[in-house]
Amino acid sequence: MIGWVLVLACTGGGDDSGQTVDSDPGTETVYPTGDRVLLYTGHNGADGSSSGVGEFDESAQWVKDTYGWNVSSRSDLSDPTQYRVMVLVDSGVDGTRSFGEDIVADILVGLEAGVRLVTVVSPENCAGESLNPLLEDLGVSARYSGSGSVPAKVSAVGPSRLTQLSADVTEARFIEPCFVESNGATVVFADDRDVLVTQEQVGDGGDVIVMGDYSWFDDSGHAEDADNRVLMGNLVEVDPSLGPDTATE
Repeated sequence: MIGWVLVLACTGGGDDSGQTVDSDPGTETVYPTGDRVLLYTGHNGADGSSSGVGEFDESAQWVKDTYGWNVSSRSDLSDPTQYRVMVLVDSGVDGTRSFGEDIVADILVGLEAGVRLVTVVSPENCAGESLNPLLEDLGVSARYSGSGSVPAKVSAVGPSRLTQLSADVTEARFIEPCFVESNGATVVFADDRDVLVTQEQVGDGGDVIVMGDYSWFDDSGHAEDADNRVLMGNLVEVDPSLGPDTATE
């Protein structure tokens, strides 16, 4: 995950087959300056269970130990530029609740400052009833499809496209993932024709990662599977020059 130049595309990145296409060489990436990671639990998002599903203490501590960045769980999206990454954790899983204009405006401020926005869901939220309208309001192409894998299936996949997000990830493992319609966004991980993760830059600012699972990095025991921890590092790095051990390269 170290030493990669961030390669992002706007609308021409990939299709649902996971085929690689060239990204836009004219896009200049804006990197964030914030030193925190947000796990947004508002909009009826995940609040954790006794099995560790929906809890992220282990990954939060790993990020702190590795990078020195604090990870905050909050139900407030204001002041977005203090973050480098904002993760919307299963927003709308317990019922449809729209993101209002003020929240959309806050997120756009963050994106303009280079902040990365990540949406992750559980198997109960494959329809993305709250998240899909948000993605539309943000000008993002990808959508949650409404369907997902069979129960208890682990999708062990290699990257469909080599970007900063997938650098050094030979295999990632997602558990009962929901499927994503790329609609032209870059397909980063797919299980055959079932897209699991897309990546798309918004204007000249930050990028939006749409993921069909969050249990790959929660406390349910899968964060250390395959290269999931490498993927977690890539997710929060955004600017690859800020990764661990770069001083020794």
